Amino acid sequence: MSAHMAVLLAAGGSSRLGQSKQELTIQGEPLVRRMAQLLLRTKPARLYVVVSQPAVSAHLADLPIRLIQNPDWREGLSTSVRAVASALRDHDGPTLISGVDQCRLKFAHLQALLKAQDHHHDVVSRYDAENFGIPALVTAKTMRLASALRGDRGFGQLWRQHPERLLFVDAPELAFDLDTPDQLAMAIRRRWIDGRRLEKPTLSDEAQEKPALGVRELKQSRIRETVIAQAAHLFADRGYDETTVEDIAAAAGISTRTFFRHFTTKSDIVLAWMSEMTDFLQTSIENAPDDLTPDQALRQAFERMVRQAVLQEQEKLDFIRLIRTSQALCGAALAKYAEWEGGITRGLEKRLPKTSSRQKTATLKARIGIALYRSALDEWLKKERREDFGKIFGQTAETARS
Repeated sequence: MSAHMAVLLAAGGSSRLGQSKQELTIQGEPLVRRMAQLLLRTKPARLYVVVSQPAVSAHLADLPIRLIQNPDWREGLSTSVRAVASALRDHDGPTLISGVDQCRLKFAHLQALLKAQDHHHDVVSRYDAENFGIPALVTAKTMRLASALRGDRGFGQLWRQHPERLLFVDAPELAFDLDTPDQLAMAIRRRWIDGRRLEKPTLSDEAQEKPALGVRELKQSRIRETVIAQAAHLFADRGYDETTVEDIAAAAGISTRTFFRHFTTKSDIVLAWMSEMTDFLQTSIENAPDDLTPDQALRQAFERMVRQAVLQEQEKLDFIRLIRTSQALCGAALAKYAEWEGGITRGLEKRLPKTSSRQKTATLKARIGIALYRSALDEWLKKERREDFGKIFGQTAETARS
């Protein structure tokens, strides 16, 4: 397959939100920078970022990107798409395109889009049975057609006209974006976005109105949350093996067809949080203070994960206990730990000296760290969480060294 280009659409004023969505943060990192780094991890021949504000550009100053300034952004999304099409007019391969406000985007989804590519179809993200969009991998033919787009719509204009040219990769979680204050508030409650960014923003009149759009995204997010909550209740009441998908769907008030739009199997409900933690751990390690050793950065990442992503959500604690007691789930969880290993290794590599053995060392430390985490977690749960997890992790590490 041809080498791909990558594009991040980051122009716009976020008028309905009332503050710059590009500068919202996840674990202290501006959203625009986080999205750019996700795209860079796909190893594109070049990453273009379309911007409209100097403040946004400043967050990308040290990254290997090429900026495209779009002074016409007020005329609609098509202006950014046309600017990209012009910059890539000589590129005959595919282009991976993403937006800046899909705060739940994971690297694994970008990989899936690239894996599905061929020379004749655009590979797009499918949110549900009727809705799809970016991130997407578009062909050179589609990119050339994009030069004629107008108004406040992007590639969707072309995709709706020629659905036979599309391949789909399911990503229901990406239906949620950040267009309104209500959506931002939900993202903060779910800890997808840092709460400190929402400090009495000065909202325009339009942003203070009750949002007319975003209903579908909110509905999809609520369905997923309801399914998880009902499944946790049923697993605790009946047992994991005795609970069927039909039981969960009925308890959540949805059809089994709708269930499968959100989860492939019932085990995905239990294990979904582990996939989310892959990027969490990597980013935590990469953003740890410079004076921490790689081992200390890894320990801090696990402590943050337990404190922020596990301890504060009862379902995750219930699912952790369930994984420990179900043989079937234990086996499936091993695959998730392998994902963690990859993310941790990438994070540690950036903190280790540039030697020929750096990757090997990072991989070894990642495997040891995961083993220590699992042992410490068992001990922490046996003690009914009465002791600090970080303390138990340190004791476990000392035991392993003795």
